[in-house]
Amino acid sequence: MTSAALLTHLAGSVLTVATLVTVTRRDGAVYAFTDHDESIVFSGRAYLAGTYTPSAIVSSADLAVDNLEMTGIIDGTLITREDLLAGTWRGARVVIEQVNYRDLGMGSRILRTGRLGEVSVGETAFKAELRGLAQLLQQTVGEITSIQCRADLGDARCGVNVEALAVTGAVQSVHADNRTLFDAARTEPGPAGAVTVTGITTAQYAQVTAPGHGCAVGQVVMLSDVVGMTAIERVEGQTYTGATSINGRHATVRSVTSAALLVLNLDTRNYRPYASGGQLNQPGAAGTFTAGKLVWTSGDNTGRAMEVRSYVPGCILLAQPMPRRIAPGDAYKLYPGCGKRALEDCRNRYNNILNFRGEPHLPGVAKLMEVGGS
Repeated sequence: MTSAALLTHLAGSVLTVATLVTVTRRDGAVYAFTDHDESIVFSGRAYLAGTYTPSAIVSSADLAVDNLEMTGIIDGTLITREDLLAGTWRGARVVIEQVNYRDLGMGSRILRTGRLGEVSVGETAFKAELRGLAQLLQQTVGEITSIQCRADLGDARCGVNVEALAVTGAVQSVHADNRTLFDAARTEPGPAGAVTVTGITTAQYAQVTAPGHGCAVGQVVMLSDVVGMTAIERVEGQTYTGATSINGRHATVRSVTSAALLVLNLDTRNYRPYASGGQLNQPGAAGTFTAGKLVWTSGDNTGRAMEVRSYVPGCILLAQPMPRRIAPGDAYKLYPGCGKRALEDCRNRYNNILNFRGEPHLPGVAKLMEVGGS
């Protein structure tokens, strides 16, 4: 509640006001700054001067999100580049107040509360977006349908015990990009390679010859590198070979005849005959730890975690460089990833289909827009 004395002062023609900013990070650390030219002690807390510059604060009567930006100096002590890049400040709670620096006994007027959003980091300065409370009204409450699972591997809805699947190790060498790690002890499987195709029939349901395909019924596959099999197009009664190729087409495995033959839910009757070549790919096929998480247990990044972008035996590529340098010998704990697919991941890989949180067979927009009889 703003005091009457402060309101009277703010209504005057000569103002002696300063802005105070209190930032409470998610780890509980509290920082206090002011745009005044001298530090201010208010309510028992010291607000440091010369640490930030705010943009104009604009409020509206509707439900539009009230955002502002704060620009500050990376001083290397209170605010470090490493902490900013690591996301330590993201989501911090912010309270902005206005005081009369000549008479702090008047109390304060709260100008804005919210949380820090996107943080842009430069060489010597940073820029942080402050998102007002109206931001919460822009967020989706509840869930919408999706083809992929909406749970995260190992959370309460998923139920998979990821701790039992995690492995530990130490970095043997690291690339200069500070995100590519090498550890010969990591021998877990990498992504499955494409399977060579030696034949495709032209039929309502195409039969594909691919020795050792290893596919299961219901699995989604993609065809590539096929020679021939371009679509036949008819224009004004004339037949032409069109530019549309079977390459890039996705299809579901309808049935598996043998280890070398499978039938797809793919109508190829309107395609030229198969000539040669081809690959059968598994979209989303990934290594054991792709889309997983790596947590550092020693070194300068201890306690920090980063998503794994890709994995092959002996090599781990992180989604982003770590904020501090990785050194040989740094220990880590590595959790497996999940492609969030119903059959390939939830059923076949984790035997957890009963907890799958997606709707892979729900008709999409294209189905809804179909004309009757098409």
